Amino acid sequence: MSEDPYLTAGDITEYLDTSSDFAFELQCLELLTHWKYECTHGGSYIDPITQKPRQFDIRLHKQCDRRRHIRCAIECKNIKPDRPLVVLCVPRTEGESYHELVRGHDRPFPHRSTDVFTPTWASVIHVQNSPYEVGEPVGKSCALLAKEKNRVTGTDSEVFQKWAQALASLNDLIADATMAGYWNATTVDTLLLPIVVVPNNTLWRADFDDGGGRRGVPTLVKRCSFFVDHTRNADPEMTISHLEFVTTDGLLELMATLTSTTMGNRWIPDSIVAGT
Repeated sequence: MSEDPYLTAGDITEYLDTSSDFAFELQCLELLTHWKYECTHGGSYIDPITQKPRQFDIRLHKQCDRRRHIRCAIECKNIKPDRPLVVLCVPRTEGESYHELVRGHDRPFPHRSTDVFTPTWASVIHVQNSPYEVGEPVGKSCALLAKEKNRVTGTDSEVFQKWAQALASLNDLIADATMAGYWNATTVDTLLLPIVVVPNNTLWRADFDDGGGRRGVPTLVKRCSFFVDHTRNADPEMTISHLEFVTTDGLLELMATLTSTTMGNRWIPDSIVAGT
């Protein structure tokens, strides 16, 4: 007997319960809004590279205090422990140990563009004493792995699509950060971060040394930073140094670290804010 080609309500329900990215997005959204993070879900934007409309999963904004803001472009990928995400890491170099902030000013100031001066609302702050420390594992490659007929295979296309979307979605948030000083009538420093979230127990890290030798065995983790070195060719011209891969639990832990207002927070350091 041939298989029925038509889907039933049960078939659709099974997909929604086990494989739907949308259902997982809503779980992440509920988690973030429960902890009072300001989120936007499922809007559209113009991809700065292709100039085509795309849809984002979640955008998050948190005002830590009047002069410190966090903006995150979050994409969600619903994967299973039998098809996990594995991030391949090497020790972070000194040149990779940084992140940048957008400083929004409360009034425009002269800015050189080619041979003329034009007004701009924002500048870029390079944070060298970054939480992205030299020597710590940083992702340089990743793949979804699966076992098929006793053979492990991997693909990076689905993961690449998600983190590329997070970077593209962040472009609008950079524009918002540019005007944050004007909107708040004071100088505002904004941390901008692309994030890809996967379910708990699906994120693995495999460490290598600089020569390609594997260090230890792969381990389950809640969070793994990934070096992207993505430069935005627009005003302000800034570089997104890292993307964060996190699990559901890792997402909340990361957000708590980002938004901490205690002394010693290196994401938006007191020394930088005080120097404005």
